[in-house]
Amino acid sequence: MPATENSPVVFDSFLVASAGNRLYIFNKDGNLIKVIKDGNLIKVIAVLAGGGNLTKPVVKNGLIVLGSDMGGIFAYSLKGELLWKDVSAGQIQFGNTPVVCGSMIALPTVDKGIQFYQTNGVYAGDIAETREKAVYSTPLFVNNGKYLVYAAEDGIVSAYNLTNKAIVYSKKFARGRVVEPVIGNDKIAILFYHSGNLSAFNPLNGESLWDFEADVLKKAACVPFLLSNQLLTLSTTQSDSVLLSVDLEKGKLNYSRKLSAPVQSASLIGNHFYLALTNGVVEVLNLDNQELLRDYPLSGSINQLAVSAEGVFVFTSENLIRLKP
Repeated sequence: MPATENSPVVFDSFLVASAGNRLYIFNKDGNLIKVIKDGNLIKVIAVLAGGGNLTKPVVKNGLIVLGSDMGGIFAYSLKGELLWKDVSAGQIQFGNTPVVCGSMIALPTVDKGIQFYQTNGVYAGDIAETREKAVYSTPLFVNNGKYLVYAAEDGIVSAYNLTNKAIVYSKKFARGRVVEPVIGNDKIAILFYHSGNLSAFNPLNGESLWDFEADVLKKAACVPFLLSNQLLTLSTTQSDSVLLSVDLEKGKLNYSRKLSAPVQSASLIGNHFYLALTNGVVEVLNLDNQELLRDYPLSGSINQLAVSAEGVFVFTSENLIRLKP
């Protein structure tokens, strides 16, 4: 499988991944499923005609949803059947994705603001206040799906009430451009800025909770993981990767650890952190004590990995490998 920035998703013994304009669906045995299209039996689904890049797939209740940097939204079944699409949907960029909550899908687009679709494919409108704004950042559903929290490129953070179709609040956290996803839950939401700052706030009312700044976050690719009491952030440049743990309540640094090589992909299950490194090794860290539990030296460069109770799935430049978790 070609290299991709999109981490694969494990759902109900299926492994779903995208690369470029193509969708890949693997069964529990690690084999690509076969799909009949235009009378031909195919294994790789070309979603976009003429190129372009798909978002990371989002899988909910057996529905695969993808956006594209060329525009459009596409929904597939786990059998690879195209259920519906709308090529007029806006463009999603910077590695962000649609989000699904219940029967509603929200798209953060750079050319049409925030758009909504129902999971059956019916267009459900947009947020009027975002029509003239570029929204790169993946938004966050909170309050049982009643609110959508989103950040425009200009750094203004808003919550939208889907029930009465009104803005709950709009606030400016003056830290610069926002392109990373909004992550969090009903109690806390966190924004990442290219200036090296993290801003935490209450997603229900917009109240600021804390700010955190670290030089290693500046001009680096940051991948966040939210745990019950801490925020894990992988900060990666071409030369190295640093793992930071930030206390969620206080916004203070718990620890910082430089890794043995830059991280290509990462996945978390329980207190075990799986890291696919550019040197061809998968390392497993115990987050309780930050110690290395084990490593898996592999042949070929590693593109991506995904971890679940089913196993550790690693895409290398040569094949798909399944390891014991």
